[in-house]
Amino acid sequence: MKETTRSILGTRVKQIKNNLLCLTDIEQKAKVLKFFATQENYIVELINLQGIEINQEQIKNQGIVRALKSIGQYKAKGARENKKVYCNQYVFLAVLKYVYPNVEAKNILVDNDKFITDRIDAGHEYTELCTAITKHIPVEENIYTNFVNLINEKVFGKRSGLLSQIASKEQIKELDKIQTKVSALIEVGHINNYQEAEKYLIC
Repeated sequence: MKETTRSILGTRVKQIKNNLLCLTDIEQKAKVLKFFATQENYIVELINLQGIEINQEQIKNQGIVRALKSIGQYKAKGARENKKVYCNQYVFLAVLKYVYPNVEAKNILVDNDKFITDRIDAGHEYTELCTAITKHIPVEENIYTNFVNLINEKVFGKRSGLLSQIASKEQIKELDKIQTKVSALIEVGHINNYQEAEKYLIC
């Protein structure tokens, strides 16, 4: 696709092929850089849950940005003052939530945009869920994926990464509802670890 422009959070944001969104259009550059420097595990989870493989060895040796570049999820165009940097749409939304923590996720995107669908909305609730997990639950390997698999089992009857991409409208609504509920229960201290989430959702 040719470069288009969308209004996100009151900012005009450029979008290019593969739905990559322009990080350069976010004003607080220092916070954007800090996100990529400190949220590596979160970024990996977001990428993996889209069914995209990312090389862990490359991340270790070259860093998350180079690893994202190698799989087409981070791209730089132009040079010097004209240089613009683009990244995966879900990572972009996570950056926005990081840079503007007081903004409700549902206010990030604009109505009447093809980019806004029930599936994307469910993705926003996933971002909220990850934020709650990060704040209140000891982060272990695959903790985000494990929580999503629990929710998938509750909604779809099986555990798999991208079930939301083939789900019905009713299933997407249920997914959104459960993710929101689990996030709230984590925030108020009723779910403090994976085992309590499993007991709440499955048992």
